[in-house]
Amino acid sequence: MKKQFKTIALALFATTLSFAALANTENPKAEKAKTFDVGMYYNYNTGTIKTFFEKQKGDYLQITFLDNEGNELSQSFLTKKQETGRVNFDINTLPNGTYKIKVSNGKEEIIQPVNISQPSPVKIVKF
Repeated sequence: MKKQFKTIALALFATTLSFAALANTENPKAEKAKTFDVGMYYNYNTGTIKTFFEKQKGDYLQITFLDNEGNELSQSFLTKKQETGRVNFDINTLPNGTYKIKVSNGKEEIIQPVNISQPSPVKIVKF
């Protein structure tokens, strides 16, 4: 029971750190979009970046996941009728590096950098 509690506590701590890391990457000088809002966090259990969107009715929203060179890895849309939406990006198979999530409605654009780095394996020695 004690071991399970430590495991759960460690998982919650790691999730909190990942959310704080994503929140700290926001550029305070960057201008925010006026017609839509974006939120995101990393889910350690599934290895996905979960993004949430709120927008005005009547505008479309294009969500693109780009690599460091600007190549499109994934693209999704929110229709003009939708006011909210969610898109998940699976990053389990991606190599370490810097990626970008680009959100645009044709008039306004937000680009959020995402750094992916897998922890190096730890060798466990038993005595």
